[in-house]
Amino acid sequence: MKKSTKPVIFFIITLMVMLTAVVLTSQGVKLKYEELVREKAQLEVELKSEQTKNVNLIADYQMLTSEDIIKNFALNQMNMVESDKQLSKKIIIQKEEVEEIKEKLGKLHD
Repeated sequence: MKKSTKPVIFFIITLMVMLTAVVLTSQGVKLKYEELVREKAQLEVELKSEQTKNVNLIADYQMLTSEDIIKNFALNQMNMVESDKQLSKKIIIQKEEVEEIKEKLGKLHD
C-alpha cells in the first residue's frame, strides 16, 4: 500500500512556518538589544557630561564661597568697609544731658 504524502507535506510546511517564526523573533530581539545598547551608550555619555558639570559647579561654589573672594567683593564692588574688631568705642552721656534732651523733645512735641 502506498502511503499518503499529505501528512509529510503538512509536517514540512508546519516545520518551515515554525522555523520562520523563530528566525523572525530572534531578529526582532537582536534589533531591540542593539537599540538598547546604543541607548545605554548614549545615556552613559550624557551621565559623564552631567557629572563633569556637577564637578565644575562644586568647584565654582567653593571658589565663590571662599572668604577672600567674599571679602574682596564686599570691599571693592559694594564699597563696604572692613571693621576692626580690636577697636571698641564707647559713648558716654551724662544723665543730665539725657534729661535735657528729653525736655527739649517734649517741648517740640507740644
